[in-house]
Amino acid sequence: MLTYTTGEGNYKDWILGEDEFCLRHQGKGESIFCLANGYMGIRSAHEEPYPFQTRGLFVSGCFNSSHNETVELPNGADTCEMLITLDGELFSMTTGKVTGYSRRLNLYTGELIRQLQWKSPKGRRYELRFCRTVSRANVHAYGLKAEICPLDGEADIEIVSGINARMTNSGVQHFNDGTKKVLDRQYLYLDQTTTQSNLTLYHCCGSKITGATPEDRSFGMQRRRILETVRFQVEKGAKGCYEKLAVLYTSRDLAEQDEEQGRGLVLEHLENLVEKGYDRLYEESAKAYGAYWKEHDVRVKTEHPGIQLALRFAQYHLLGMIPPDSRSSIAAKGLTGEGYKGHVFWDTEVFILPYYLFNSPMKAKQLLEYRMNRMERARRNAGKKGYCGLMFPWESAESGREETPLFASMDILTGKAAQVWAGIKEHHITADIAYAAWMYELATGDNTFLENGGELLIIGSALFWRSRSVYVKERSRYEIHDIIGPDEYTEHVDNNAYSNYMAHYVTRQAIHLLRDGDGKRAVRAEEYFQETGILEKLEDFADKLYLPQPLENPDGVIPQDDTFMSKKILDISGYRNDNIKQTILKDYSREQVNNMQVLKQSDVIMLMELLPDLFSGKIKMANWEYYEPKTIHDSSLSRAIYSVVASDCGESEKAFASFLHAIDIDMGQNPYSSDEGIHAASMGGIWLAVVRGFAGLRIQKDTLYLAPCLPKEIEEIQFHTVYRGKKMEICVSHKNIHIESRESGEIPVKIMGQEYRVSHNLDIKY
Repeated sequence: MLTYTTGEGNYKDWILGEDEFCLRHQGKGESIFCLANGYMGIRSAHEEPYPFQTRGLFVSGCFNSSHNETVELPNGADTCEMLITLDGELFSMTTGKVTGYSRRLNLYTGELIRQLQWKSPKGRRYELRFCRTVSRANVHAYGLKAEICPLDGEADIEIVSGINARMTNSGVQHFNDGTKKVLDRQYLYLDQTTTQSNLTLYHCCGSKITGATPEDRSFGMQRRRILETVRFQVEKGAKGCYEKLAVLYTSRDLAEQDEEQGRGLVLEHLENLVEKGYDRLYEESAKAYGAYWKEHDVRVKTEHPGIQLALRFAQYHLLGMIPPDSRSSIAAKGLTGEGYKGHVFWDTEVFILPYYLFNSPMKAKQLLEYRMNRMERARRNAGKKGYCGLMFPWESAESGREETPLFASMDILTGKAAQVWAGIKEHHITADIAYAAWMYELATGDNTFLENGGELLIIGSALFWRSRSVYVKERSRYEIHDIIGPDEYTEHVDNNAYSNYMAHYVTRQAIHLLRDGDGKRAVRAEEYFQETGILEKLEDFADKLYLPQPLENPDGVIPQDDTFMSKKILDISGYRNDNIKQTILKDYSREQVNNMQVLKQSDVIMLMELLPDLFSGKIKMANWEYYEPKTIHDSSLSRAIYSVVASDCGESEKAFASFLHAIDIDMGQNPYSSDEGIHAASMGGIWLAVVRGFAGLRIQKDTLYLAPCLPKEIEEIQFHTVYRGKKMEICVSHKNIHIESRESGEIPVKIMGQEYRVSHNLDIKY
């Protein structure tokens, strides 16, 4: 059972807790309590082993393919497991009696603490406390600490721990057996190299005992595993402490060193860690976390339990998933699990990048550089499919090629694996990436970004859409046929509203770029794409592309595609309320669902969130009310977007209700919601619902825009933001907006349609 009110004093609304252990529900805690620093993520499986555990260590951008399967983030060696024997009895929460169990993740410090009392099967009692942290101050370092206090008399304690390279991805082995050594007669070393991509992970760990004198320390080696056994005695009422410090490097990090030099660097780093001990590692990491929260904490004044904690939970994971550099990007599960194989989707640009755009623009740029570094591959992808410009893959990894598997779950009618059409037909990601690039330009005014590839990315996207469309002579217009929008329950449709409007938008921005710059951009684009007359072709396409318009009946509703409105309507209330997602596919085949007005998420509502200026409040609300009852919300992306659009319409109650559903996706009590990892896009969506939705922050053309719609449950929202290089603190309440600038010079803002200029402070009552 998760708890949200454990934090007290300075840690009020900073601690997410768990007050009971359930053998079958470990997956959720392993994901939501995951410790990550962007370089690596470690699932929070308990130190002692149990059935139903899924241990995991993932390094950002380190992919491998086994037996020519789709590439994935391989599960690296585990160093967190401990076999603890107390007076001859193996400690396990499944034997004896456990009382006072609690597990707490402190979001402010990034430390996970578990404590409990254990009465062994023979009746002896012990207090145990486990601490764990992955360093924010040093991305290669992490540590664990186990404190054991015998309550009934002196205790003999044995701990077996080490480096276990037997880990797999759901049974798939990604590493060859490597070197195992005991260095300097006290440190464990193991390296492992991926079977296909030839990446090496270098693991090194060491331990120390405090509060007791080690009686014996020995080492052992097994296949793919190296172990340390320590034995010590602890007096009654005293605390014996076993600390384990570890470092992790990859061959990418040590490319400048030969094998011996690299091993020496790893060992030197570890020796320094062990000398300082776990507490020093934790303190340095907590200090780095504190600096982050000082600049980025979104503070909400509310009596509603869980909201402030949910926001910080989202920001904690958003911080933990951002990679150190542009060699990699953010996966759909971050670094918290095997779900979606560590691949990068549109989630990154549409749901996660906005957070960094307004908090750390250089990180937003880094995420876009990941795509720009793969433009040549996107150009080849387009050419292979017979298209022009850039065609980005639906699922991306290291190379930038399409990584979407061709088959997935079973079709309930045929009994065969259902074909996955997303990688073949879900092309809106190319528009999504270009849209994000343009948003970055608007928010930062960073012209070097455009010159160093950003302009080609946007123009290449527009060229793709022109070639992806067909010109229908009898209607004198371009149309986009046989496509899938964000709603993956509707496949093979013509004129998907989301795709058409987004293609049109990015084409207009490409035209703007081509008209600017004395023709130099047009020359660069024509040289790169080996095509002439690009501007004229895109102007013709933008002028004639069909954009679905609001209907008269139902009044104001934009059809999701050409055939959606004629499809059968199904009562989906049972599926909407089910804890397990996609249960509709157990009752109907994908083809049957495709022929119903049933949505996984709404394309039209998503469109209105990204391009709000194109539609009136009346049109937005008409579509919200039409599509929401037909949406199962089987996508974790859905609820937050409905919340943002409801706020945009001034419907604070609807916005708040959708927001509460959004924060429950990972933080709610559903024990199976996060087994394969947290929902990274949902973390961005929570922030969007509060800052873009309730506070009303967005970019309108070339101006920062605020139009709050606070629900009655929230009195005030206070947050930091960056716009055009200027740092600001904004406070929004039901009657007042206060903006404080930290920079010199004026900042243009528009509040509720009225233009202002902020120099130092601005107070507006509304």
